[in-house]
Amino acid sequence: MPKYDEKQLWDLFNKLPDDLKDAIFSEDTADSILSICQRYKIK
Repeated sequence: MPKYDEKQLWDLFNKLPDDLKDAIFSEDTADSILSICQRYKIK
């Protein structure tokens, strides 16, 4: 798997469609990730 530095990741992120960018940082997505982490005791 390739390794990317922070600038490369942001460059890739900025090429995503706006709807996908919004979904990645949405409150609903964060809540889902938190719920999964709590369910499986991931810190």
